Amino acid sequence: MLDHTLIWTTVGVTYSYNLVGSEPVKECPAVAILAKAQARAQALNTLGAAIGRQNGDKAASLAVAEQYVAAFSQLARTTNTLILPEKTGDISSMVSQVVVESPDSETTLLYFLRTQLRLTGTKLGCGEGGCGACTVMLSWYQEGVVTHTAVNACLAPLCSVDGMAVTTLEGIGSSRDLLHPVQERIAIARAHGSQCGFCTPGFVMSMYTLLRNSHAPSEKQIEGAFEGNLCRCTGYRPILEGFKTFSQTGCCGGATKCCMDVKSSDGIKTIKGPSILFDASKFRPLDPTQEPTFPPALRTEPLIPLAIKGPRVSWYRPLTLDQLLVLRARFPQSKLVIGNTEIGVEVKFKGAFYDTLISCSQVPELNKMAVTDEGLTVGASVTLTRLEEQLKHLVESLPENKTRTFSALLEMLRWFAGQQIRNVSTVTGVIVMDPSFFTGYKKTSIKPEEILLSILIPFTKEYEFVLSYKQARRREDDIAIINAGLRVVLPPAGDSDWTVQDCCLSYGGMSYITTVAKKTQAYLIGKPWCESTLEGVCPLLLEDLPLSPDVPGGMPDYRRSLVTSFFYKFYLTVLSRLE
Repeated sequence: MLDHTLIWTTVGVTYSYNLVGSEPVKECPAVAILAKAQARAQALNTLGAAIGRQNGDKAASLAVAEQYVAAFSQLARTTNTLILPEKTGDISSMVSQVVVESPDSETTLLYFLRTQLRLTGTKLGCGEGGCGACTVMLSWYQEGVVTHTAVNACLAPLCSVDGMAVTTLEGIGSSRDLLHPVQERIAIARAHGSQCGFCTPGFVMSMYTLLRNSHAPSEKQIEGAFEGNLCRCTGYRPILEGFKTFSQTGCCGGATKCCMDVKSSDGIKTIKGPSILFDASKFRPLDPTQEPTFPPALRTEPLIPLAIKGPRVSWYRPLTLDQLLVLRARFPQSKLVIGNTEIGVEVKFKGAFYDTLISCSQVPELNKMAVTDEGLTVGASVTLTRLEEQLKHLVESLPENKTRTFSALLEMLRWFAGQQIRNVSTVTGVIVMDPSFFTGYKKTSIKPEEILLSILIPFTKEYEFVLSYKQARRREDDIAIINAGLRVVLPPAGDSDWTVQDCCLSYGGMSYITTVAKKTQAYLIGKPWCESTLEGVCPLLLEDLPLSPDVPGGMPDYRRSLVTSFFYKFYLTVLSRLE
C-alpha cells in the first residue's frame, strides 16, 4: 500500500525591524510547497522494470502496466488532498492550514495563487507566456544545489510545482512593511519605472530571480532577463536604468559623472546627457544575506511518484525511465508534459483536451547532457536555458571549427521566446534534426508507446559551416515569419576553389513542417562556391519552397524573398570566412 501525503505550507515574507533604523531581517520564505511522503518507491520501480522482462509478450507487458497504474490509482484515491494555508487578514502571515479536497489537475499555478491564496500581485496578461506579467520564482533543491528560476505562472500546472518553493511579489516586500531594493528602484517615483503598474510585478520578479542567482549581474544579463517581459506604457529605458544600478558597472541615473555625457568634437566642452533620472546614491543597497532561505524541509524530503486524479484530467509524475515507459504503454494517447508551454496554449486557446498528462521533468535519464566523440547528447527534458549554458561553455572551450553548429543554435536561442519560457521549455519540444521526423502538422513518427530519449548535436568538421537565421516582427520573444538553418561542407578543391561536398538547406515558416530544399541541395553538390552557382540557386529555392497567394499567415512574396535573402547572406558569410 503506497501512502502519500502532499503538504503545501504557504507563508509570506515578513520584515522585523524596530524604530531605531536597524536593518530588516526576513523571517520566512514566500511560498513553500512541501512534499512529505512515506512511499515505497521501490515497489513502483520493481513493477516498472518488470515490463522489460516479458520477452516481447505485449499482453504480459500490458498486464504489468495495469498493476503499475493500479498502484498509482490507489495512491491518487487515498491522497487527493492538498493542505493549504487559511486566508487571514495579513497575507504576510498566512500560516494556518485548511484542507482542500481533490485538487484539479487542470489548475494553473497562477489561477491557484490568485483565487485560492488571494495573492493577486501576480497578474494575468496574455495567458500564453508572452507578456511576463505572471512571472514568479520557482526554487528547488537537487544534487546539493538550490536552483532559482523565473517562470510564467499562467502556464505552469499547479501539480508541476510539487516539492518546490514558489516566491511571489508579496513575498519579497511591500509598501506597508518595507520595499525590497528591486521594488524600490522601479516604483515610488525613484527610477520612474512604473506607470499603470500592470507589468511591474513581472519585471520585479524577473530581476529578483536574476539577483538570487547573481548578486552583481552584467548589463547584458539584466537585459536578457527581461526578454520575456513586455511594457506598453512606461517604456524600457527607466526600467532598465533603474535596475542597472545592480549591475557590475552600475548606473548613476545622471546624478554624477554620467556615462551618457560626451565630449564635444573639439574635446573642450562636455555635452551633457539627458536630465537627471534619479539619484542612485539614495537607493538602499542589495544585501543578499537578508533574502529568504530555502525551506530546510525541501532539502530532506525526497520526491515520490505522483498520481493526481482531477475531475477531468489525471496527472502522473514518474521518477524513473521504467516508470515513464510503463505509464506510456498503459496510456498511449497521453501527453508528455515538461514546461507546458505548448500544451497549455493548445488547451486555453485552441480547445484541445487531454485526459492524461505525464510529467517527464523528474526522470534523470531525460535530464542528462554528455559530450561524446561525436558531439553533445542532450536528454529530452533538458531545458533550453540549460542547453544554452552548456553550448556557451563548449563554444568557449573547444576549437571554433568544431562548434559551428553550437554557435548557430545559440544564435537562434538568443531570439527564441523569453527567458521564462526558455527556463522550462525543452530542446526536444522545438528542435528535431531530421525533417522526416515530422509526418504532418504537429505529428511525428514516434509511436504512441514510445518516447524520445535524447538527441545528438554533432561537432562540425574543419570545412563545415552552419548558420541560422530568423525574421520576425520583433527580435525577441516573437514567432518567426521565416527561419532557416543552413549547412554546407566545402573541402578545398585547389588553390582558390571550394567545392560543395554536402549541404542541407532547411526552412521554417514555409509549410506546416520544416521544409528542406531538396532540388537546390542536389544542384549544389559538386558545384564551386562562387557567384555563378549562386545565380542558379535562387530560382531553385523558390521552386522548392512554393507559397500560394492564400497561404495561412499571408505575405507570400515577402516570405519567398526571405528564403533567397537568407541563402544570399549565408553565401556571403561563408565566403568571407573562407577568405
